This record gives sequence, structure tokens and C-alpha cells, in this order.
Amino acid sequence: MIEQYFSEKENDSQKYDFSFISITEDKPKDEELICELQKAILRAYRDPKFLQHKRQNLDRAGLENYILKNVIPNAITNCDFSVRYGDFGEVFASLIIEYIQGKKTFHKLRWKYNSNKSVFGTDILAFDSLNNPKKITYYEVKTRKKALNKEKNEFITVIAYKSLEKDMLSDTETILDFMSRFYFETHEYEKSDRFSDLVDGASTVDKSYEIFVITDSNVLSKNYQQLLSELHSIHKKISPLSVTFVFIDNLKELMTDTWNTIVKNGAEFIEMDVL
Repeated sequence: MIEQYFSEKENDSQKYDFSFISITEDKPKDEELICELQKAILRAYRDPKFLQHKRQNLDRAGLENYILKNVIPNAITNCDFSVRYGDFGEVFASLIIEYIQGKKTFHKLRWKYNSNKSVFGTDILAFDSLNNPKKITYYEVKTRKKALNKEKNEFITVIAYKSLEKDMLSDTETILDFMSRFYFETHEYEKSDRFSDLVDGASTVDKSYEIFVITDSNVLSKNYQQLLSELHSIHKKISPLSVTFVFIDNLKELMTDTWNTIVKNGAEFIEMDVL
């Protein structure tokens, strides 16, 4: 579905010490896209089978209340909206990675203890194969309208890189260890052992790193080169590195429309068993 609305364009990266790709819109956003994004968000937060199980004891109003109170972040404070921005970006990026870049993704939104909080650590992990991974890409996702973070006085590409580098140079491989434990608990022991071997160093894979910037095309499409130049200028300790910019016309409007009807539509999706 996402590939009907967006497509990838590889750009001239010769002047940077990383590869650069842009994703742009091919088709105007419509209700069908919003519904697909809502389904993807709900699947990211909960196993569809779990939601079907909840349905056994809940009517339509009960389903809506559960989604509102327990599944999606609040929309009250600025922190709430920040969490919504970040979660939307992770889900959107995972769709691009899966359906346009052709990789298998694993991200951590489903295992939040508190729907109103962000989850720390690597945003998304992508594999060439989950059954026998040979290549892994670590992703840091930023969903922003503004290029510069005034509090840190740094551009978002630089902030994203520093966060990614900090995680990657850590002594502990937290997300792979989590995946090993996750597959063990779901009785997929061969998968669990493969990821355990990666954590322990018994086996190795090719690793790469990618920054995902999801932004409003009306704001940054003409001056995003500055963000790339700023990133190019800093010393880097991890490679190979890629940067993907996703340009969305009226990004805030798309997110607002998606969140505004996700409770009502989500209950319908569960009742119709179309997640």
C-alpha cells in the first residue's frame, strides 16, 4: 500500500561520507492511506490476535475505550504529542523499510509498559531475513518539521547520528538480546539461538546504519542539503551510514488525520478482523 503513495530516489552522494536517499510522494494522500497507517500503528502497538481476544468481552464502546486509554498515547500535553510524533515516525519508517527497501523489520512499540512514554534504544532493526540473518541495519528515526533543535543548537541529522552512535558503541547489544528472549518465549528456539549467537559473538553479520528523517516537504525540501552538510562535517565512528529523507506534503495534517480517527476506525477494524 505505502509503495502506491511514495517512491525512492537515490541521490548523488559523492560529496558526502554516507549514502543519501529521498522518498517523495507520487500520489495524493487519501482516506485509504490513513486507514492503512492506522492499521499499521495498531499492529505495532498490539498483536491483532490479542485485540481479537479483547473483543470477546468488549462491545464497540469498550473497544474504543481500550484503544483510547491503553493503546495509543494521550493527546493532552506537549510530551504526549512528542510521543505521538515519534511513534508515528517509527511506524511510517518501518513501512518504507519493509515495502520499498524490501527488508524485514523489528521495532519495540508493542512492548511499551506505558503508552504515553517513548521507548529508549535503537528505534528499528531491519534484516535481510529473520530466519537466517546475514545483514542488519540499525535505524534512528526523527520526525520533525524544523531542521535545528534550538535547545541543543544542533541539526536533527547530527542529533540522530550521535544517538545512533551512542547505542552502537555501547558494550551491551540490548535489542538483539531482547529478540533472543522474545523468540525463546514464543517457542521459536532456532531463531532465539541465532540471535543469542549474535549477542555472544558466536556468529557475525554485516552491520550498517541508517538515519531516517521524516519531514514536511513544504518546510525542508529546498534546504535539506544543509542538514546533510552538517552531518558530513562531524567525525564518525560507525559506518557504513545512510540517510533517508521522507518528504511528506503537510506532514502535521497527515498525522492529525491519522490520530483523530484511529479510535473509531480501530474498533471497526477489530470487529471486522481486518488488522
